Amino acid sequence: MEFENKDTFFKVLALLTSVITLWLEGAILYLVISRTKFLPFFVIGGILNSVFEIITNIKLLYVAIVKLKRLDNLLEVTREEIDEEELDHTCVICQHDIEFGKMLECKHVFHLK
Repeated sequence: MEFENKDTFFKVLALLTSVITLWLEGAILYLVISRTKFLPFFVIGGILNSVFEIITNIKLLYVAIVKLKRLDNLLEVTREEIDEEELDHTCVICQHDIEFGKMLECKHVFHLK
């Protein structure tokens, strides 16, 4: 399966999973309290863990979005532009020739896909 921004997609999926888990644990807490009239501490630990997980997933998603925006702001270059500037037309990541890619501030060029 090939699609762009896999990392961001899976971070959103992890966040949604955490939110659903928190909702389910809250529903269990409500049912236990309404039926037994006591506060089960074992459920509260799971709820606190889910809240912490949601906060962590939000932070990770934010960092991923910021990195994607920084990547989008890089200069797009073609093989002709690389040759004009007399730069190395080898991708710094995969070591293959580049026909179209992105240029870093240090003038290294890499494939976007």
